Amino acid sequence: MELKSVSKIIESDLCAFCGACIAVCPKEALTLDSDEPTFDPEKCIECRLCTFVCPTINRGVKESPVLAAYTARTLLDEVSNVAQDGGVVTTLLIQALDEGAIEAAIVCLDSDEPLKPMPFVVTTKHDLIRAAGSKYVSCPSLSSLREIVDKYQSIAFVGVPCQVRAAQFMRKKAPRYAKNIKLVIGLFCTESYPYTKFCEMLRGKMGVDPSAVIRSQIKHGKFSVKLKDGEIKAIKIKETKEYARNSCLFCGDFAAESSDISVGSIGSEEGWSTVLIRNQMARDLFERSISSGLIEAKELNEDSKAFVEKFVSLKKKRLSKELPL
Repeated sequence: MELKSVSKIIESDLCAFCGACIAVCPKEALTLDSDEPTFDPEKCIECRLCTFVCPTINRGVKESPVLAAYTARTLLDEVSNVAQDGGVVTTLLIQALDEGAIEAAIVCLDSDEPLKPMPFVVTTKHDLIRAAGSKYVSCPSLSSLREIVDKYQSIAFVGVPCQVRAAQFMRKKAPRYAKNIKLVIGLFCTESYPYTKFCEMLRGKMGVDPSAVIRSQIKHGKFSVKLKDGEIKAIKIKETKEYARNSCLFCGDFAAESSDISVGSIGSEEGWSTVLIRNQMARDLFERSISSGLIEAKELNEDSKAFVEKFVSLKKKRLSKELPL
């Protein structure tokens, strides 16, 4: 089926909410809403640009080589105090910003609504640290590119695999909006959650008010939240599946294979992050972060590599499913 816009994807509840279509639409027929874009058919000119950058429509995973694999952690106390795992993503961005390799970074920060992340363009170490920590609710980060297309010449982008793929599609099909992305850091991901369903899960499955949560994490097969009163509540990961985005059921990319650097907790000890280096530019940045005394790293052992590869292979099986359009 040849789609003339992403409206069918949105109607079929298959939107990944990456924000790419919002950024590239020349008529602003797609605008931000709570869990997916709002589509205005009156404004749409059926140019199909949104379909060219949509990661749900374009599901193929570009397999990038891994030049080196490490387990690493930040040596910055102000980062480790707030980081989800090893604090590597935040620290790499600090290194890139400090040395002038980037002028800004697109990240997700918590909004005024509890646990609801929104895309922000940050230009300071302080704001990078504010953005540290995993966000399990989908964030339309790529929508920010429309606002800053002429403002910065060198941008870093951090995203989950669907967002990373969409960013690469934008580089090819809508380069005006993505040409200034100089660094792409991809995050390991099995699923993400729409905000509405995430809050429904917290209230209905866990008996938790979203406004009482100060931290959430996925570890050792469980999803857990820490509350303001110090209490920790947890459920098994399999109990969260029904609340995940439908688009995740058809995504075959676990390790953001088209990124420059992939980072996640799988394969590393508590307090460390697994880092997959995919090109020389990324390797150079990582090595400079070590030389600057910002990051400590060790080579990832073979057992850990195999463990990561298991997740990569398992998620690729989702590509065999046909989109229900």
